[in-house]
Amino acid sequence: MTAPTEPPAAPGAPTLVKRLTRLAVVLGMVLVLQAGLIVAFVTASRNPQPHHLAVAIVGTPGEVAPLKSRLSSTDAFTLTPEPTLAAAQDAIHRQQVYGALVPGGHPVLLVASAASPLVAQVLTKALTPAAEADGGTLTVTDVAPLPASDPRGVAGTYLVLGLLIGGYAGAMVIGRLIGMRSPSAGHLGLRLAVLACYALVAGALGVTLVDPALGVVHGHAIALAATGALLVFAVGCFTSALQTLLGLAGTLLSVIALVIIGNPASGGGQIPPALMPPAWGWLAHVLPNPAGMTAIRGIEFFSGYGTGQAFVVLSVYAAASVAVMLAMVAIPAARRRQPSGDEAGIANGLAAEAAGGSML
Repeated sequence: MTAPTEPPAAPGAPTLVKRLTRLAVVLGMVLVLQAGLIVAFVTASRNPQPHHLAVAIVGTPGEVAPLKSRLSSTDAFTLTPEPTLAAAQDAIHRQQVYGALVPGGHPVLLVASAASPLVAQVLTKALTPAAEADGGTLTVTDVAPLPASDPRGVAGTYLVLGLLIGGYAGAMVIGRLIGMRSPSAGHLGLRLAVLACYALVAGALGVTLVDPALGVVHGHAIALAATGALLVFAVGCFTSALQTLLGLAGTLLSVIALVIIGNPASGGGQIPPALMPPAWGWLAHVLPNPAGMTAIRGIEFFSGYGTGQAFVVLSVYAAASVAVMLAMVAIPAARRRQPSGDEAGIANGLAAEAAGGSML
């Protein structure tokens, strides 16, 4: 009598196990990204506090000295003396300071809600007790108010967010259809040309939507469209460079840099670096997300003042990314031109034989 044998396993069982394992790994990575995004947003914006917030102060040394002594106990503010109220207002419009305080019997505080509504609130709350210590009532004047069409100042923020998503999504599609790694300079030129054309259309479309279509942004259409195109091109080049270096892992890394880190560092367009924890405040000066928001806001409300660093950041991202992609094309090409050890030996032997033959 023979022993019973176990029934054979279903042919598809190992394949199903592999698929479920792969699915579990991918979903685990998604959960890690989700947790990272939550932690990043909470730590960057849960408790905005001023850190060396630039404020102009107007008055004679005798008027200014008592106020400086009241505010110098912490590092919350950096006080910049200005000779007149007009000079202080000009410093606000140039985005050199966030506000200006005129102490005395009738204290005046100038704020700019277009720069940041939250900063205007912080300045009013923090400086009112110090300004009214001598018995006067503080008068608050908004010298750069937000328009009625965008009372919360979110149009520029969402414009940049849409352009950012379009930038790295467009680069992903281009890499998928044309190829993530360029085998030649001609291929790379085609990839960059397609990305540049896409960026120009994306910038123009974004400004068209927020200006004539939705009516929340008015004026500076060409400058805003050009800035949007630069933002899309810089983000697209950054994503393309990471894809060239790392393949699909580069796509994931670009999402981490631009979404999980970049969006919290931008403060939602409402929290400037001076109100963030120091680490996030530093990131806000070197990432394309906050750079794009600073550039758009400066053009829209401040005639382009205060946008120099933002344009430098975007230009560096674009130029450095193109340089990386060019290097990845040049290195394999150089390797292809360099003969292997065997080939070099054969070539040297043939050259020696030819030389010997010519001497005979």
